[in-house]
Amino acid sequence: MILYKLGSIWGTGAPDFYEMIKNKNISLSHIGDCNPKKDSIILITKGHTVKAITILLEDCQPVTNNPELKNSFDEYNISYNIETLYARSKWIELKPQDYFLFKTQDGICRIHKQEIHQITKSLISKYMSNENLNKNIDLLKYKKQIILQGPPGTGKTRLAKELAKVLIGEQIIKEKPSKINNTDIERYLKVGLEISSVKEKAIYTITEITPNNVRLTLAGGKTYSPNFLDIKKWYTNKKWDIKGEQTNQLDPYNAALAKYIHDNIEDIENKIDFTESNQFKLIQFHPSYTYEDFVRGIVSKPNENGEGIIFKTENKIIAEFAEKALKNKLNSKKGAAELSKEKWVHEQFEQFIYDISEDIEKKEKIELTESVYIVELDDDAFRYKGLEGWTKRGNRMLFNDIKQAYLDENSDRQDLIHNDNLSGLAKWHASYYIRVLDMFRKFLNDNNLNFIADNSDKEELINYVLIIDEINRANLPSVLGELIYALEYRDELVDSIYEYEGKREIILPSNLFIIGTMNTADRSVGHLDYAIRRRFAFMDILPKDLSEEEEIIFDSPLFHSVKEFFTSDDYKTRSNYLSTDFEPKDVALGHSYFIDKKEDGGSMNIRLEYEIKPILREYIKDGILKEIVREKIEQLSTTI
Repeated sequence: MILYKLGSIWGTGAPDFYEMIKNKNISLSHIGDCNPKKDSIILITKGHTVKAITILLEDCQPVTNNPELKNSFDEYNISYNIETLYARSKWIELKPQDYFLFKTQDGICRIHKQEIHQITKSLISKYMSNENLNKNIDLLKYKKQIILQGPPGTGKTRLAKELAKVLIGEQIIKEKPSKINNTDIERYLKVGLEISSVKEKAIYTITEITPNNVRLTLAGGKTYSPNFLDIKKWYTNKKWDIKGEQTNQLDPYNAALAKYIHDNIEDIENKIDFTESNQFKLIQFHPSYTYEDFVRGIVSKPNENGEGIIFKTENKIIAEFAEKALKNKLNSKKGAAELSKEKWVHEQFEQFIYDISEDIEKKEKIELTESVYIVELDDDAFRYKGLEGWTKRGNRMLFNDIKQAYLDENSDRQDLIHNDNLSGLAKWHASYYIRVLDMFRKFLNDNNLNFIADNSDKEELINYVLIIDEINRANLPSVLGELIYALEYRDELVDSIYEYEGKREIILPSNLFIIGTMNTADRSVGHLDYAIRRRFAFMDILPKDLSEEEEIIFDSPLFHSVKEFFTSDDYKTRSNYLSTDFEPKDVALGHSYFIDKKEDGGSMNIRLEYEIKPILREYIKDGILKEIVREKIEQLSTTI
């Protein structure tokens, strides 16, 4: 690397021309001042502070040859003559936290100090990497789905995760503390406080708090004393709403106290890794992958009642993930009051479901008509059936349909039939749905539950990222099905071959991004057809020398020795050792093979003998490399 320094103020009292040369993307020099050439690097300083790095895109030429530049020099009162030179340059403007000092008084000079060379190399690598990343992000935002393709070991999956991290952003969530301590109990529970039971059917009054217990007095005068340890356990497990968990005499009081603290304790902020976010998902394709694995399919499950198996349509990976993204996109367009009402309805409906389940447990069924009853509950639906002519388990009535009908203020059967927000099931069996809707309204009235708008419930539009590793190993046209259309026409309905919850439609929203990775050296899979290629943007991820990276140990000589087996330049021209049926950029070994992993037990000697040489020998066997290279492969040795 040939490195120079250029001060942006030439002489005491002279004007600062930093902004002028930055806006014109040029660097300056003088004849006789080492005369920088194309690809030279110049540090732009103000005083002793390095504020930018420029890379010359051409050899320098006189300013006097450029009339426009002469005018700018005159405007800024910058002295120049026929020996003043300029060159078009790539500018890397440093962020303030990356400024560093280079103490020299010379206006233009050559830099030989290795410490400055190392700092400059590191900053160029950092900023160029960020620049490339931003270009990739721009492409992904435009196309919505891209495929990172390249030979093995080029860091395709790593880059995919870096792109996902940028799109998703920093994840800070507010949530209740996972545990509480004695101080928390004493802070939130006070003598005289009245606390409802979990089912809100009884009131307990706190009459005494000792160092280890809380004494509760019931309306009839009975007293119970749950201890701090059990209250903490109930808070941690959060099982107060689960049937069968309250097994001993004190459990109802432990549950009520733990739930009260949980409902009132302040949220805390936690930073989570983006890979743990519900906005991120990573899967890997394989040759046996199908539409039913990826989009939607029928699955068999044991009957919860122990009577054989049941068959049920389920959304799979992408349909389920797309549903989350679409819900966020739709919610981001809603006002805070509308969102808070949806949240309120959901919370009240949970209690309504609980009451229905209690009634079924006591009565075995709940009457809808003289001959049709709710007989059991699924995780997401009521089960109802008549006395004769029905399937054994009856029909499903989705909770979401009842909640949506309430939010849409449906009041009779015809409202449900004409409500496009409901499933086909609700429209076809509106007579039964309207009865359950009326039951929910009665539940709200009987319990004096009234909605109060909360204007803080605004939802921001966020990005969702699905990474598909080894995307070309599956039969993509078969796996994607009708989603080939949906990839190009985002936010539009497409019909699935399977009906789910009364609807066939699937939507891929525009806030769902798909990143595939493809190993171009893998000949066990076929090529992608044109329909697929047209819907993805393809990016070549090629091997590169990582010797300038600070955080790794890289065997650069070995990397270049192996590189010569494939190419005589930067993967554009085949070497004499590479078969004419292959392109160097598709089969060359990636840089990750040449990173020393001694701390993990994988020294370069081990990697050479058990990773690099075996794959090169396999390349000879497969006809990728010619037999004449075998001796050179066996002679390879590490340098670190």
